Amino acid sequence: MFGFLKKKKQQTEIYAPVDGRAISLEEVGDGVFSEKLVGDGIAVIPEKDQIVVPVDGEISFVMETGHAFGVRVPDGPEILVHIGIDTVNEKGEGFQVQVKAHQPVKAGTPAVLVDREALYKKGYNLVTMVLVPEIDSFGSLQFLKKGEVCAGKSAVLAF
Repeated sequence: MFGFLKKKKQQTEIYAPVDGRAISLEEVGDGVFSEKLVGDGIAVIPEKDQIVVPVDGEISFVMETGHAFGVRVPDGPEILVHIGIDTVNEKGEGFQVQVKAHQPVKAGTPAVLVDREALYKKGYNLVTMVLVPEIDSFGSLQFLKKGEVCAGKSAVLAF
């Protein structure tokens, strides 16, 4: 009764973490991501070195290797950003972390500077995934944009 009085939850948008070309996870070519074992989301083939925070929230963790970090959305899920495939093997080389755990952040905040040239020379695929592991607890994930995207400006996902 009086359902019209219920406040509708505002949609939360998740932005591209890097300038580049957004693709589906199925196109990533690594089973862990393309089979969505870590979570649903989207990937971006990077064209720049700067990775930014994709959503307003608080940094929940930063891997000491710099290749991944998480952002906890207020009253929402944790959003994971994973830079490249097998880049953990570099043990932090080629990654300059610019955020720390428990830091409040806004979408577009610089998070990790990547030495793409050095990592490409070593043969790494630097496709960058934005993943939402717990989306089922918070609704459904909407895919907003594929193709060319701008870091912190192009909304690629929403829940």
